[in-house]
Amino acid sequence: MQGDVLTAYYTNAGTIRRLVVEGQPATWRQLPDDREVYDEASAERIEYDAEAGTILLLRSVELKHNNVVVTGERVEYDLDEERAIVYNNPQGLELEEGEVDRSQKEKVRVTLPPSVSEDLVR
Repeated sequence: MQGDVLTAYYTNAGTIRRLVVEGQPATWRQLPDDREVYDEASAERIEYDAEAGTILLLRSVELKHNNVVVTGERVEYDLDEERAIVYNNPQGLELEEGEVDRSQKEKVRVTLPPSVSEDLVR
């Protein structure tokens, strides 16, 4: 994880419980055990929950998983199941002064590589 500001939360035993990274953008990258292609994401805020095995990506999100690209305003990603739930709205975040609510204008977008697109047609 990389960004402008990183905040780490630890358990009483001294292990990482949660990481929060903010940036323009903040980025995350991981190589799953069974693949040669990294999972990557960028967003204005990324929250990693070590206990739950999840990543929460907020605002201007782009997630690349297995060559599939997903964009939205909020993505809840389960690292163990490699499953993402994507929203066009950051849900529950207060708009900052001067910020425009893009949720009514923006759509969730998915870009599939040709190999995945062909599998869906078959």
